[in-house]
Amino acid sequence: MNIVRPTAITPSMVTTNAVNAHADYVAGTTYASGAQVTYDLKTWLSLQDSNTGKTPGAAGSEAWWSDDGPSNKWAMFDGEVGTITTRADSLAVTITPIGAPTVALLNVRAKTAQCVSTHGVTGVYNKTVSLWDTSLISDWTEYFFSDPEFRTEAIFEGMPNVPGQSITLTLSAPGATAQCGMCVPGVPFDAGGELLGLKRSGTDYSTVTFDTFGAATIKRRGYARKVSTQTVLPNTAFDRIARRLDQIASTPVLVLSGQPRFDSTVVYGLVSYSLDLALYSYSYASIEVKGLI
Repeated sequence: MNIVRPTAITPSMVTTNAVNAHADYVAGTTYASGAQVTYDLKTWLSLQDSNTGKTPGAAGSEAWWSDDGPSNKWAMFDGEVGTITTRADSLAVTITPIGAPTVALLNVRAKTAQCVSTHGVTGVYNKTVSLWDTSLISDWTEYFFSDPEFRTEAIFEGMPNVPGQSITLTLSAPGATAQCGMCVPGVPFDAGGELLGLKRSGTDYSTVTFDTFGAATIKRRGYARKVSTQTVLPNTAFDRIARRLDQIASTPVLVLSGQPRFDSTVVYGLVSYSLDLALYSYSYASIEVKGLI
């Protein structure tokens, strides 16, 4: 089982064809209540009329501006799976310089995903995957007439871990809107051989209230994945794996679990674990991953 520690991404490393939904904030411009602007990788909502000279996010601006989430360009890098970057037909992002053997695209909507890595003028990796899920198609009638379903994760592994690469990711959705909720480039480490018995569940943070007549009011909130699994590792690797698991405490990571690999067992979240020094030569690691929204 591989656990991927994300590589930090800064705005200067990212070039994209996505555009922000709102114009950049301009000091000196007067904004009306309800106006929206882009500033410091975020979208801001004006709370009052005659809003002039109040920089969003600055001290004392709380009565004038409200943080309305990440900008469209930055949403796929903001650390939250539920916020999305979108673009009609095709979404392309280039990250440089970077060295990352694994790149994951989560909460995607597209027909195909492509990852191209170059070092200088030399191509080092090029892979395109179809996101069309045909697993439930059992006959030609379903093939031609059922509504298509698409996978929501695209995982690219096996790139050379060479610093200074340029990675271009393209999500293609001709005639529709391509989206990506999270881009996670990083360096994986092996947490042991995964055993059978993985448990996959979900946590729904929505709330339901009932009035005196039993009518329900649902307040929809986020939903997150949760995975519990177990690996076996040689005792010669006990300290190394324990050390690496300690190092990711309180740090969101990407966990690639499930053997064989299933998209629905890919989780970006926080890891907790316990190690059982059970045998003379081998130990067991119980790993739980709580997904982030």
